[in-house]
Amino acid sequence: MPRMSRLLVRAALLWLGVGFSMGALLLAAKAGAAPAPLWALREPHIHVLLAGWMVQLGLGVAHWILPRHSAAGNRGSPLPVAVAAVCLNLAALVALAGAIAGVWGQPAGRALAGLTVPLEVAAFALAAWSGWGRAIPFRALPRPGRASGEQP
Repeated sequence: MPRMSRLLVRAALLWLGVGFSMGALLLAAKAGAAPAPLWALREPHIHVLLAGWMVQLGLGVAHWILPRHSAAGNRGSPLPVAVAAVCLNLAALVALAGAIAGVWGQPAGRALAGLTVPLEVAAFALAAWSGWGRAIPFRALPRPGRASGEQP
């Protein structure tokens, strides 16, 4: 498994723990055992679990398992995947920061929450761009030890 995939999967598992903890706080607030302002964590909870966990896990596995560009094992540049990972992590952090600022009554909470979706869209676009060139059939790739015009 490439290093970038390992980092993405580990970060996704960290976000899973954060998201489940946020869900536990939300359930406690619903039951009345925690303060009601914790309901402001509902929207960031969704972003953390969708973008921080599910999409990041999918991106890490896709980077690892999609077909390679060549039979030698070239996956292409990891830069788009790395930038997509940074965008996903920033989106989850910005969603959390916006919720915390909103709970404290800071007006910057809405502005921060507005940055979440553009960061996620940028990450999705980069992930699609990274994987698009690798999602070609294997038969179109040159094979070592076989003439280029030869059919199987």
